[in-house]
Amino acid sequence: MNTEHTKRDMTIILLSSVCIILISFNIVLLQKSYFQNRALQREREKLAGQRAEMQKAGFEEIARWQAELSAWPEAEQALEFFLQKEYERACVCFTNAIQKYSENPVFYYLRGLSYQALNKEAEAIQDFTAYLTQATSSVDALWKRALLYHKQKKNDLAIADIEKLLLRNPEHTEAKDLLKNLKEPTTKK
Repeated sequence: MNTEHTKRDMTIILLSSVCIILISFNIVLLQKSYFQNRALQREREKLAGQRAEMQKAGFEEIARWQAELSAWPEAEQALEFFLQKEYERACVCFTNAIQKYSENPVFYYLRGLSYQALNKEAEAIQDFTAYLTQATSSVDALWKRALLYHKQKKNDLAIADIEKLLLRNPEHTEAKDLLKNLKEPTTKK
């Protein structure tokens, strides 16, 4: 009886061990599945956030395009007025274009030319300055602003613009001549 009892006990122990191993294996699988599901959920949330950001950016870009497109008819009308030398009307249309889409530096430059033609020096300087914040290497805008500063007797500002201009275009003869005249001391007897 003792051997039978021992065999039976061994079988129970063996079966219990197998059950414990199977239960442990199931627990490991469940944990792995849980962590995989959590990782997948985090990845889904991350992708959803990225998708939302991309959509938001896309809509902002579309809104910018629409604003720019709505400004161009005004700018085209302004150009027509400018070419017909109707500078007041050109300024009004360029202002409308800028109100619709202020990110196009060309609108400021062209309105600056219109103001310059009307002898509205302060407004022209302001527009050439706005243009130069975005088109920093424009020799033409620097030259026009320097001439306006000189006309207003703001020679230090004119000299600064001419020096920047000559760094970009050292062969600009008119700028070199004006700079020379501005830097020469005026000694009249």
